[in-house]
Order: sequence, then C-alpha cells, then structure tokens
Amino acid sequence: MRASPERTSWKPPSDALPLTPLAWSAARAGEPGYTEDAARSPMRFVHHGRREKHVRDDRVLARGLRPRSAKLVGDAPIAAGVFVSDPFGVAARLVR
Repeated sequence: MRASPERTSWKPPSDALPLTPLAWSAARAGEPGYTEDAARSPMRFVHHGRREKHVRDDRVLARGLRPRSAKLVGDAPIAAGVFVSDPFGVAARLVR
C-alpha cells in the first residue's frame, strides 16, 4: 500500500520555515506527483537499495504567491532505465 503524498512530503525541521501549501497539492489535488517513485525509475532502488518508495520530497517556496499549475520535471528516461536525476523535480507556475 502506498503512502499518501501529503503524509510523506517534505516538512520543515523547525519553525524557522513556515509550513506553506504544497504547490503540487494546491495545483493538482488528488494526483500523486511522486518525486521518488520506484515504480517509474529503477534508479531509485539501484542507488538506494530500497525497492519501494513513493514520496514527494520537493517543495516550491514563494512568499505572497500561489501555485496555478505544477508538473514533474526530469521524469522521462534519457535512455533505457536512465533518468537525469533521482529524484524527479517539481516546476510550478506561480501567480499573485
């Protein structure tokens, strides 16, 4: 069973960084948007030794702006089983 992205997304370690809405959750509610996804990228378990992980660790921070849209980046292989990075990234369009 996979964990909910909202439960596994990055959280600040202290009160120094306010907990703002996740761009992905605000723009694409109900879609997982995992940045670490063992089901899509074999690099996840090749480099970390764990086969199953499905989380969204990346965060978009911008004071006074809200997300209009969000998408994963780097989530398409550049060769068979090879991705630009593990994890994938998140790009967001922000508005005032």
